[in-house]
Amino acid sequence: MTCNEWRAALLSGDHPEGLDGHLAACLECRRLADDLRSAADLLADPLLWEEPPPDLEDRIVGAIERTATAPETHRGSSLRSRWLGLVAAAAMIVAIGGAWLSTRDPAPDWTATLTGVDGTAAAATIAGWNTGSGTRVVLEAPGLDPADPGYAYELWFARDGDEVVSAGTFRTADSVELTVGVARRDYPTIVVTLEPLDGDPRPSGVAVLRSGDA
Repeated sequence: MTCNEWRAALLSGDHPEGLDGHLAACLECRRLADDLRSAADLLADPLLWEEPPPDLEDRIVGAIERTATAPETHRGSSLRSRWLGLVAAAAMIVAIGGAWLSTRDPAPDWTATLTGVDGTAAAATIAGWNTGSGTRVVLEAPGLDPADPGYAYELWFARDGDEVVSAGTFRTADSVELTVGVARRDYPTIVVTLEPLDGDPRPSGVAVLRSGDA
């Protein structure tokens, strides 16, 4: 392995066989090892991958500028340079991670609220994304009890009374992702029913949640 590969292993938090021997023989990698391990610990923190606050860049730049104007010894300058490098790298990773998360799951194209039907006390929210082949939805109904054995919930896109298209079934609804091959603008009502697992593709008619029309 090259020095860069050993350093990449340290940065990823790995400790491959032969690393100790390489650090004993390589002064430069040994000098960087502690900083790379610290960066690995930072990267392992799940908070790092949350979307950063909008003023993070200004705060980091301001901190760097304030530090740069303070008097320091030559040794202090060396240490400051190393840690500012880590801070800059961490800021870049946060920005890239936030951009990746935004690209992966952009803001929904529409949202809807479902209310309980026939005595169901739970409510639900739905976020929807229009796709080239239909619609992707994320349903969240944390107050809805899990379906009993032998039953499942099913989400339907509906229009004109009896015309429905199934988006799929689920047992629990804390957060469920489903897809359906139609657009909500064509099927404005969303209904969740309780279905027996009997192989019948038709809706049972036992509605538990329902939206208003789009």
